[in-house]
Amino acid sequence: EHAGMGAVLQLEFLALSTSVRRFGRDAARRSADQPHGGRPGQEPDDRAPLGLGDVAAEVGELQGPQEHGVALARALQRYGVGHVQLKWPNDVMHEGKKLAGILIESRSIEQKIKKMVIGIGLNLYNPLTPSSINDHAITSIFSLQKKTPRRNQLAGLILKNLILSLIDFEAKGLNFFMGDLQRLDSLSGKLIIIKNQNHLLEGIGKGINLQGQLCVQINNKTYSFNNGEIQIKIK
Repeated sequence: EHAGMGAVLQLEFLALSTSVRRFGRDAARRSADQPHGGRPGQEPDDRAPLGLGDVAAEVGELQGPQEHGVALARALQRYGVGHVQLKWPNDVMHEGKKLAGILIESRSIEQKIKKMVIGIGLNLYNPLTPSSINDHAITSIFSLQKKTPRRNQLAGLILKNLILSLIDFEAKGLNFFMGDLQRLDSLSGKLIIIKNQNHLLEGIGKGINLQGQLCVQINNKTYSFNNGEIQIKIK
């Protein structure tokens, strides 16, 4: 398999806090009209580097990685990659192997998030040297489909679904995504190990609540954890 430069598709999406609807609909339509990421009338160039650092959306209320995970899963499914799951808080998995990750950086003013950068790393190819990331084996688009990934088509699908997720979140909140989050949850019903500072606990994954917290049943009582408070792995 391939490795080195271009092995990971890295995208960044800038969101600013005001209103997303008109921008989002127009950008999503443009993305849909150009499924391979090129300009109208151009042939797609899958070799060209493509990032989303120059694309900005304006949103009324900015959110966490869970909804963006749903957007990424939808994009991958549209591309033909099935059996995708989400591992709280920010990993996209395929049959227990890490396929992609989401990293969000935000800037707050007066305790309100005003700017957020959504970063996505998607494995196009596996590295030549076997490795693991956070105790997970990794997989890639090439490994799953056995053909050269169409990076611009992937980028266009991801952009379109990210914008639509921003529109839906602004209008309907996290509750709109709960059905997909429950369906895609790779930890639900699994025995997991939780590391909190110097403590190790075992519990059963019980999904995600409306605050985006991981719910875990420990000794017949359900606890909720924020992103950044704990480290987890499936036992």
